[in-house]
Amino acid sequence: MANEEHVKILKSGVEKWNQWRRANFHIVPVLDRASLRQAELGGINLSGVHLRNAELCGAFLGKANFNACLSG
Repeated sequence: MANEEHVKILKSGVEKWNQWRRANFHIVPVLDRASLRQAELGGINLSGVHLRNAELCGAFLGKANFNACLSG
């Protein structure tokens, strides 16, 4: 299940998310089962993020940094 705090930060925008990731590099974000349909996520840092069964249909992920768990 997604961590609601992490989802809230992500939904505040890519720039805020990336700033939070830099400041909290020791935290492994959990976005499992998060609904990110149609989200504008270009340039987002998703390195190490848990995205199991997340809904990414229609999400824009151009230039996203992936090294994430995307199973399901």
